[in-house]
Amino acid sequence: MFSTYLRLNLHADDTYIEVIRRARRKIKKEARSDPAQRDARHRFYSRMMTYHRQSRELFREVVYGEINDA
Repeated sequence: MFSTYLRLNLHADDTYIEVIRRARRKIKKEARSDPAQRDARHRFYSRMMTYHRQSRELFREVVYGEINDA
């Protein structure tokens, strides 16, 4: 799933809204609004945002030397 996140071509400065927008484009058109796929979509979006949060933390640590223990 991390490889999917990498294919979103996001930068650490991108917002979580941008993560959702780009992730949405990776989902088949029919599945975007299918009620039966709702839980799977939410898990997918959640995982993409988790990867983005980790990416931002790594970026902050490397560039600014800040370590967030949260």
